Amino acid sequence: MTLPETPLAVRRVRWAPLALLLVVLSGLGCYKNAVSNSSGSVVMIVNNRGFFDVNVFSVRATGASNRRLGLINGNSQRTIMVPESELQPGGMLQVAVRAVAGRVGWLSPTLQVGPGIVARLEIITTAGGDVSQSQFFTQFASPSPSDTLAPR
Repeated sequence: MTLPETPLAVRRVRWAPLALLLVVLSGLGCYKNAVSNSSGSVVMIVNNRGFFDVNVFSVRATGASNRRLGLINGNSQRTIMVPESELQPGGMLQVAVRAVAGRVGWLSPTLQVGPGIVARLEIITTAGGDVSQSQFFTQFASPSPSDTLAPR
């Protein structure tokens, strides 16, 4: 027994609601991720000017263990999104830096961060892997090109 063949248009109509639901759900997922990245985290730009690969840790409130934020390869730059849960009370950010093969780590000063402020970490290492010359500072986030009006 064979089933009667359904026209192509009827088959497309059957799948249309499912395809529409899939498109809407995927769009909502992207929107949720974009919102959580912009409001729930702090931007930290790390520039490793040395030869050694370096681990960067967030220093949390007293008594809490440090958490690794990432590995920055030698002679490279990387942007790290630091979750607000990694900040100290009052929106303060402090990081610890340690070269993978180095013996001495470096503890940064504590800086206040928030919306519109970017944390910048300049890692400077010596030939022996000493990172104590590193610098940690903040700067105002520059507006994106789409936020500015073109001159007329």
